Amino acid sequence: MTIRWTVSDGVDTYTFEINPKEMTSPHGVYTRESLPAAVNGTSVRVQETKTPKAVEWSFSGRIYTQQQYDNLLEWTDKGEVLTLTDHLGRSAQIIFTAFKPSDYRRPATTIRWDYEVTAIILGELA
Repeated sequence: MTIRWTVSDGVDTYTFEINPKEMTSPHGVYTRESLPAAVNGTSVRVQETKTPKAVEWSFSGRIYTQQQYDNLLEWTDKGEVLTLTDHLGRSAQIIFTAFKPSDYRRPATTIRWDYEVTAIILGELA
């Protein structure tokens, strides 16, 4: 059984009809700084790991129905903090920043799009 992605605003929840096909890493890039320091007269090096506060993230896939298109458009236009849960059960607080559909019609189909969604991940939930 496939676990579907969901997005929730705390009142309503949307379950993706088809999970995205690709996504960038939802984890930020960590940087380390190494600084000289002294402890009781002994020279040591202190390393500090800096974690980014917000991470830009994107995912993409294909849309096969007008309803799926309309739902993604509605949810990406909300402009508020939402909770997204992926197929691995990981949840994060996000704000959608862009929804970019591109026409992918074929002779046998009149409705089909490829899409890319961009979001800011504000924080991971447990």
